[in-house]
Amino acid sequence: MNDFGVGIVEVEHEDGRVARGETLYPLGHPEKPLSWDDVVAKLRRCMDAAAGDLGPAADRVVDIVQGLDTTTDVRVLLDAVRS
Repeated sequence: MNDFGVGIVEVEHEDGRVARGETLYPLGHPEKPLSWDDVVAKLRRCMDAAAGDLGPAADRVVDIVQGLDTTTDVRVLLDAVRS
């Protein structure tokens, strides 16, 4: 068992039917990790929700994060996120 317990979602339809789903390991858990493409898609959705379509700015953030292990100064990421 994981440290978070079972994740449960229930949806009640207007006609009274109930759909229920549960998982021990939700998407993003170490047992069920996101792919790099999934992480980038999620980042873009979050950035778009926060600030609208950022286009090249979002591309810059993705590029910086992808190369973060070789970045000598993480302030470039902060600067890109602020812009």
